[in-house]
Amino acid sequence: MMAQLMINQFLKIYNMKRVTLLFIAILNSGFVISQTDLQTSSVNVFKNGTYFVVKEGKINAPNAKANILVAGNPLLGTYWFTTTKDYKINKVIFQTDTLNRKKTAQNLHELLLSNAGKKVKIAYTKGEKEVGNFSGVLTEFNKQSGMIKVKNASNHSLYIESSRIIEFVVEENSKETFEADSIARTAEINFNKNLSASPLKLSYVNTGINWIPSYSIKILNDKQLQLELKALVENYAEPIQGADLTLTVGSPNFYFGNQTDPLATHGLTGGNTIVARGTDYTFQNVRPAAMKGYAEAEDTYEEFTSFDTEGQKSNDLYFYQLGKVDLPMNSKSSFPIFSSNINYEDLYEVTLNDYVAYVSNRQIYNTSEQKFDVFHALRITNNYTTPLTTAPVFVQDENLNPLAQDQLKYTPVGGKVKIQLAKSPDIVVSNQEEEVEKVERAKKVNNNFYSKVTIKGTVKIENLQNKAIQLNTTKNVNGVLTKASDDGKIQKPGKYAGLNSATNAEWDLKLAAGETKTITYVYEVYVYP
Repeated sequence: MMAQLMINQFLKIYNMKRVTLLFIAILNSGFVISQTDLQTSSVNVFKNGTYFVVKEGKINAPNAKANILVAGNPLLGTYWFTTTKDYKINKVIFQTDTLNRKKTAQNLHELLLSNAGKKVKIAYTKGEKEVGNFSGVLTEFNKQSGMIKVKNASNHSLYIESSRIIEFVVEENSKETFEADSIARTAEINFNKNLSASPLKLSYVNTGINWIPSYSIKILNDKQLQLELKALVENYAEPIQGADLTLTVGSPNFYFGNQTDPLATHGLTGGNTIVARGTDYTFQNVRPAAMKGYAEAEDTYEEFTSFDTEGQKSNDLYFYQLGKVDLPMNSKSSFPIFSSNINYEDLYEVTLNDYVAYVSNRQIYNTSEQKFDVFHALRITNNYTTPLTTAPVFVQDENLNPLAQDQLKYTPVGGKVKIQLAKSPDIVVSNQEEEVEKVERAKKVNNNFYSKVTIKGTVKIENLQNKAIQLNTTKNVNGVLTKASDDGKIQKPGKYAGLNSATNAEWDLKLAAGETKTITYVYEVYVYP
C-alpha cells in the first residue's frame, strides 16, 4: 500500500499509459521458480526458535523425475518426502545448480535491465545545476559500466551513465521483472514410474521462526482472577501463507541442536551415512517424518501418522492449533490464545536462609535488627484445560492499576504456581538461634571425630496489617532438621547427603490482623572440634 502511494505521487497524465518508476525499489521482491511448487500447508513452532513445516503439492514426473528447491537449511535428519502408497521414491539426488529465475526489480539498474527495448523518458544532470530531458527507446544497458543508450525517432542517440539519471519514466506498459541466474540447492526425486498430478509431501525442521508467550492477570475478586495468554510469532525464515499454525508448549529433545543437514550444503561431510558422488549426495530409501501427523482430506500418505492437534496433549508436549494464518517474511504477529477465570489464593511468603552458618562459623551470632523480606504473592491453581507455559506475566488489580510483573513458570493442569507481587513491610519477620546441646566425638569419619551440636531456632512473625493473612514460611539450614512446631513440614535429605546436608522446614500459617506468632525448629550439625 505504501509503495503504491509513493508511486502515485510521481504519476503524470499523458494520452499513452506510463508509470514513473523512480522509487520502485521499495516494492516487495520475490523469486518465481519454474520447478515443482510445494505450498506450505502447516507449520509447528517451538519456543526455541525452530519450526516444523509441512509442504504439499501435485507434481508431474513424465520421465519418473521431479525437481524441487531445497528450502533454507533444514536441521539434521529432519528432511523427508512422502508419497501415496501407489508410488515409491527410489532415490533423491541433492546438488548445487544454476537456475534461471524471474526476479522483481529492486533498484534502477534492475529496472533498466527489465525495460530494455521500451519507450522511455529520462531526466538527467547536465552540470551542477542544469537538468536535461530525453525521450526514445532504451536500446542498451551495460551492467558493468552502468552506461545506457537511448535512441529517439530522429535516430539521435543519448549515451549516459545511469548514475546521472534523476528520473526514469516508462511510457508504455512497464516490466518490473527480469531473468537472472541464481545458485541454489535442488533435489531431484526419482520415482519408480511416471507421475501425473500426483501428491507429494515435504516436511523438515528449520530455524528462524519463534514464538514468545506472555500472560496478563486481572484480579476479579478475592478468589478468582482472569488469566490471558497471547503469543508473539516471529518469522525470519520463509513466507507462510494460508497454513495451519500450531504453537507447541513443552521441552522437546533436539539432540543435534541447530546442526544443518548435509543435504543442504556443498562438499564432503564424511561418515558412513552419506554416499558421496562427486559434488552430489544420493540418499536411498526415503521415509516420511515421524515427528507429527496431519489429517488428510483427500490424499492418504503412506506411513504418515494422523492425529488432531487442536487443544490436545501428545506425550510431554501440548499443541495450540490456531487455524490458517499468514506469516509474512521478516514480520512479527501477535495471536490471542486463551482467556479464562482461574482460582487463586492471596498469599504472603518469606524464606529464612541459614544466616548463622554454624558449620563454618562454629558459633552463633544473632542480630536483633535483622529482618527478612516478606513478599505478597498469588498462588494460582491451574484449573484450565491446558498446561501453563513459562512466560512473563503482567498483573493488574480490579481497576486495571498495574501491580507487578513476574515470571509464570510451567504448571501442569491441576498444579499450583506462585506469582510474586511486591514486598510487604507491614509483616515483620525475625529469626534467632541458640545452642542447646553439644556431644563431643559423636561421629567418626576417616579417623576423624566430629561433635554433634543441637540448635534451636525461633521465628517471630508480626502481622501489622489490618487484615488476616496467610504466610508461607520456609527455613533453610545446613544440617538435619529434627523438629518443627505448628505442623511444619520437614524436607529430610536422602539416604546419604554428606556430613551436613541441606534441609528445610515449611509452614503455612494464618495470622489475624495485628497478631504476633512465634514458631520454633530444632536441627543438628556436625563440626570438627
